[in-house]
Amino acid sequence: MKIIFLLKIRTKAQMVGQVFIYILAIILVAFILIYGYKAIEGFKKTGEDVMYIGFRNKFNADVKTASQYDTIKRYDYELPTKFKEVCFIDIGGPASYCPSDSYPLMCDSWESEVKKNVFLMPNSPETPPEQFFSGDANEDESYFKLNSPFYLCLPTDGGKIKIQLEGKGKYVLLSKWI
Repeated sequence: MKIIFLLKIRTKAQMVGQVFIYILAIILVAFILIYGYKAIEGFKKTGEDVMYIGFRNKFNADVKTASQYDTIKRYDYELPTKFKEVCFIDIGGPASYCPSDSYPLMCDSWESEVKKNVFLMPNSPETPPEQFFSGDANEDESYFKLNSPFYLCLPTDGGKIKIQLEGKGKYVLLSKWI
């Protein structure tokens, strides 16, 4: 009788111990999943940042090399998927052409003569666009120009845009690749 009683006590104690181990295992798995999710999101954001910087550097280099007179070159650029559109402005052109209802920040920068001429418009309207100046910052001169209306917005197609650069000697005429 004593032996049966001791076996019952030991079984109840083992059950409590097993429940405790299961709870610890569930908590550990939850922490691992949360950490893994955050790590993957961090890698994804870093990848998008690298892709954006790569676009900026490649675009600037391509525009610099395409300035030879009567040279026409076409380029594909890959962008992070968080951007729906890329807009270019000719800061030497009149800002009155800018469609301020569709692109308020871009037009405000143009009217205020802020030295930014490339704008990457995000998918989310709450997120401000990424922007940079493609040109010689020391001489305040843009590497490219645009025909009237002095701005060009290209929607991304699968995270890519296609542009044409036509060398005019001192500058490059940027247009849509048709």
